Amino acid sequence: MKRYRFRFNKDTDDCEAYEHPDGDYVLQSDAAEMRKTIDSQTEVVCNLKAENDELHKLIARLAELLTGVANAIKGEPPPLVLHDWSDLPKLAGRLRKACAAALEVCDSPCRLDHHGLCQEHNLRRNEAGEPECQVTMLRAALDAGKEGGQ
Repeated sequence: MKRYRFRFNKDTDDCEAYEHPDGDYVLQSDAAEMRKTIDSQTEVVCNLKAENDELHKLIARLAELLTGVANAIKGEPPPLVLHDWSDLPKLAGRLRKACAAALEVCDSPCRLDHHGLCQEHNLRRNEAGEPECQVTMLRAALDAGKEGGQ
């Protein structure tokens, strides 16, 4: 395999390439042409770096979303542990089917009392301490999934 050395002459804008050390082959090249090539390749590298940075941000955002979905479905993991994401589509499908099945069992409309609270279904208090109908929550969750997919 041939090895070459390069020498740049600032005064003449020429670049020499020659075989190392015992060859007598010398290549004279126009330095302006080499600079033009280097500049164009530098621009390509800068564009690829910018694209790589954007893709890295996208991957980080998607990882954050998947982690949030996994934690919402499976519960908070122990410290320094992440849930597996590979089963999330199957789990989400099973949860959706379970919600739909529960609504088939409780297909009666809400029966509101004089305070506007549902007396027909399992009335509970939500995280804010407000009473909330479980059937209404299931319907809202399933409807939200339909709206997001359109």
